Amino acid sequence: PARPPGPSELVRASSSPRPTSEPGVRVRFLYASPLFSGGNVPALDTRADLEGLRAASGICAEVRVATVERLRGALLARPSPGILHISAHCLRSGGNLCLALEDSFGAPHILPATDLATQGPWDGVELLVFLSCHSEAFARELVRSCGLRRVICCSFVVLDQAAQVFCGAFYQALGAGRALLSCHEIARAAVRSSADERISMEADKFVLLGEPAPPQNGQPSALWSPALTSVALEPWPSWPRWPSVEDFVGRQDFAVAAARAFEHRRVLCLAGARGIGKTAFCHGFCHHFSAPGGRRFSAGAFLVDYVSTVRGAAGEHPDAFALAILNE
Repeated sequence: PARPPGPSELVRASSSPRPTSEPGVRVRFLYASPLFSGGNVPALDTRADLEGLRAASGICAEVRVATVERLRGALLARPSPGILHISAHCLRSGGNLCLALEDSFGAPHILPATDLATQGPWDGVELLVFLSCHSEAFARELVRSCGLRRVICCSFVVLDQAAQVFCGAFYQALGAGRALLSCHEIARAAVRSSADERISMEADKFVLLGEPAPPQNGQPSALWSPALTSVALEPWPSWPRWPSVEDFVGRQDFAVAAARAFEHRRVLCLAGARGIGKTAFCHGFCHHFSAPGGRRFSAGAFLVDYVSTVRGAAGEHPDAFALAILNE
């Protein structure tokens, strides 16, 4: 049999092409799906959200995990952010509406609406796309107090599937050069025409603020369309290859503690009785922290199962990449 490829060969074969520059609509996509204690807040399906951007020609996305520092950096960036897309949970805490971002270790960083408004100059954002449940309350505060010009937001609780349908149709229309008002109408029509009745009933929850702009000198304002800019294309984010662990409950605090430990350690060893969930924890930990955009192991995480590598699994040849690592 042929020699299994070495790690360096696999890296060369799987590397994405070098980014090139081309004109397009630039979108800065910030997402947060922190590890809540007890797992009482479901994880966001960010990968499905991003598929709408990937399918839209003419859209150039920059994907980052939404920490307070990265949000502030996006608002202060020059040139200005243009289109900023925030994907995160809106929660009520102590009677106040808050945004759940992440800290550098994957734990929740709860940000009240008043604190969100002070993170940077929102008047430099041409369009904020904020499709979280109840995000309209955040949006109106940013428009009122920070001079934010245009926002697409949600008025109530909205189904994730409806938001994904809206997002895909919206960015497809935006990349095709349609005006913002037309893109919003096209995206709502896509939700309304869904074959799933639950999704079709969500269309009116997607709200556009700030467009069309108020008339000036008695004349109607021109409809806004994003300007094309020449940007360096980033390789499209690669996601963890293994699936998430089902019913991964009760390990969130331990996962955050392990991430903190990696701040000062290169190796961690988990010990415990057979069947206690060590392997499931490693799968869940690596699935979360190898997601793209700046998490602890966004550069990549690999599973090397020594027993399966040496003995094979169910009579099949063991995984070539794991074998190549051991051979090296």
